[in-house]
Amino acid sequence: MSKTTIPAGGLASDSVTTAKIADSAVTAAKAGFSAGKLGQMVSVQKDGGAPSTSSTSYVDMTGLTVNITPSASNSKILCMMAVNGLSCSNDNLDAISIKILYGSTDVTLFENAMYQTGTNAENENVTLIGVVDAGGTSEVTVKGQFKNRQSNPISFNSTTNDESDLVVMEILA
Repeated sequence: MSKTTIPAGGLASDSVTTAKIADSAVTAAKAGFSAGKLGQMVSVQKDGGAPSTSSTSYVDMTGLTVNITPSASNSKILCMMAVNGLSCSNDNLDAISIKILYGSTDVTLFENAMYQTGTNAENENVTLIGVVDAGGTSEVTVKGQFKNRQSNPISFNSTTNDESDLVVMEILA
């Protein structure tokens, strides 16, 4: 292999030439590479307010709902939710379960966050990330839901400075 040295003063403009690459080589290179592209993104941020429930069945997390209309049925949907300021009562065996719902499909689930074996109240943050198939091109509601292991009050955004986010992205095939 030959070695080329570039002079300290640089190259003269007439010493640089343009290499020709056949169009067929570029087309073949493009065909062999298929990276997903971001089709769209929707998001919502819930500031403060401490939405709460005492339910032992899943209920919607107030303020963490978006709608997305996939542009292609073979797209993937990336869902991310950061829930801050989770709080449960100071009762023994309390715990919070959280999930992201894409239409009627569970995207991802975190069970028994903040499981307590004592009687100290706690605050915690949880991040969930999951991917599902778009499954069509109709509008779909994506939302966070939560429940308590017992029927004691639980909440998120428990201080006025807490912010929770739901971000949903369509990744094109």
